[in-house]
Amino acid sequence: MALPTGTISAASINTEMGFTAGTTVSFGGDVARSLAKSPTGDVNLGEMRGVDKDYNVGTIRILVTGSGGGASTAGGGAGRFRGETNTFNFIAGTSYTVTVPAGGAGNRGYTGRGSSGGIGGVGGFTTSEGGGGGSSIGGGNAEGIAGGSGGGGGRGNWTSGAAGGATTGGAGNGNAGGSSPTRTGSNNALIAPGGGGGAAAAGGNGTVANVAGAGGNGKTNNYRTGSNVYYAGGGGGGCTNGVTAANGGLGGGGNGSSSGAGGHGAANTGGGGGGCRDDAGGSPFGGNGGSGITVIRYSGTQRATGGTVTNVSGETVHTFLSSGTFRA
Repeated sequence: MALPTGTISAASINTEMGFTAGTTVSFGGDVARSLAKSPTGDVNLGEMRGVDKDYNVGTIRILVTGSGGGASTAGGGAGRFRGETNTFNFIAGTSYTVTVPAGGAGNRGYTGRGSSGGIGGVGGFTTSEGGGGGSSIGGGNAEGIAGGSGGGGGRGNWTSGAAGGATTGGAGNGNAGGSSPTRTGSNNALIAPGGGGGAAAAGGNGTVANVAGAGGNGKTNNYRTGSNVYYAGGGGGGCTNGVTAANGGLGGGGNGSSSGAGGHGAANTGGGGGGCRDDAGGSPFGGNGGSGITVIRYSGTQRATGGTVTNVSGETVHTFLSSGTFRA
C-alpha cells in the first residue's frame, strides 16, 4: 500500500515501512532513506508522498551474464546472457546479494576440457554458466561441456569428430558450441576443433580444410552506459600447427591459437576462453573465461546503494564488476 499523495503522518510512514504505528523509527535509517529516495544526506519527507515500499521505480532493467567457460584446444562457451526489463520489485530496506562469477579456468590442450564458468545474478534473477571447451584427447574429454552457451568440441579420437556442448541458457540467451569434423585425410593430427557458443550465435564448426571454428557472437546491451556494448561471445578454436586458429566472438570471446596459449575471455563480459595449441609433450593452456557482470538500472534519482553508481539519461545505474550487495 502506497503512502498518501497529500498529507502524510509518522504513523502512515511506519505502516508503509512494515512497523507498528507507535514504533520509533530513525528517518536517517536505510528503510526511511529508501522511501525518501535519499540514500545519503538529508531526508526530504516530501519525497515519501505516494511511495510504495515494494517499489518498481518506473522501469527496472537488469543485465546479468554468467562467466565464460575455460578453453582447452576448443573454445569455451560464453556465460548465459540476460538483459531484460523486469517486473522484479525491490523491497525498500532489503539487501540483495549480487553474484559476479569469475571465469572458468582453461586447461592444457592434451590434458582435458576447460572448466565451466559460474552463475551470476541478483535476488532470484540468475544466469547459467558458460560451458568448457573440449580437449584433444578422447575418453569423454573431447566433447564440449554444456552451459549457458556450450563449449566447442575438441579434436576427438584421431579419426572421429567431437560434438560441441549444448546450451542451457534457453531461447535467445545462449547457443551450442561448434563441433569438430570426422577426419577424411591421412594426417590424423589435423582435426580442427569447434568454437564456443555465444549469446547471439552458435560456435563455428571445425572444417576438414583444417580451419578451427570461430566463437559465436554475443549480444549488445546499453543498460550500463547508454551505448551498445557486446557481451557473452564464445571463444575461438585453436589446435596444432597446420590448423588455422579462429577468433573469438564479439562480446569478449578469447582468440584461439595454433602456436601457444589461447586468449582469455575479456573481463566482465562473460566471454569464453580461446583454444590453445595441441601438444602431447607439454601443451600450453587454453584461455580462461571472462568474468560476469551485473547492472541494475531504474528510473529517477538514486534510491539504493551498492556497486558503482552513475546516471544515464536521467536513470540511475548500479554496476557490479565483482560480487557485492544491492541495498534497496
